[in-house]
Amino acid sequence: MKRCGSLKLSAALWRVSDFKKLHVWVKAHALALHSYRVATGMRRSQDQSLRGQIIRAAMSIPANIVEGRRQESEKEFARFLRIALNSGCELEYHLIMAGDIGAIPQSDSESLLRECIEVRKMLHGLLNKLRGHLAAAQPQTAGMKAPSERLQSFQLPASVFSTRTDELRSSVRGNYTQSLGIARPTITVMLSVPPASRAS
Repeated sequence: MKRCGSLKLSAALWRVSDFKKLHVWVKAHALALHSYRVATGMRRSQDQSLRGQIIRAAMSIPANIVEGRRQESEKEFARFLRIALNSGCELEYHLIMAGDIGAIPQSDSESLLRECIEVRKMLHGLLNKLRGHLAAAQPQTAGMKAPSERLQSFQLPASVFSTRTDELRSSVRGNYTQSLGIARPTITVMLSVPPASRAS
């Protein structure tokens, strides 16, 4: 009965297929628009490649949310959300680079970085919810932990909201961490070895 109730809840949520109702898509679309406006202001010839990378990475985030929402299962939806999340990581680096080399104003770099990190946090939250639904819909095998227990949610620390890119770079090593509490069973094998025969 518990599993049946979880499946009904999942089906009810899945019927809301309009991607424009997803708050994370609204934020990602706004980020893409803001990134496009800032990137098109990059006029130096040496910045043309970086400009294209910023625009492509920014547009990839809402586009993958849209494409994933139209899939037939939550598992496929989660796969597209992970692609969007990877694009968010790529965009974050491009924005740091653009600000550091003076391709875009520092104020624009800082503003876009805050938006990018907010969207990434929302994608993480939505992925965690999908993992919970998928785990509840699958029967549990005795002695095995559910996927939601093996995969810990990735928490972004408050320090990444720094408004200075030098602080962002210095916080990468210590702040972006992920814990995967995976239990590994230990198997003990008992071997019976006969005593060595004595020489006659």
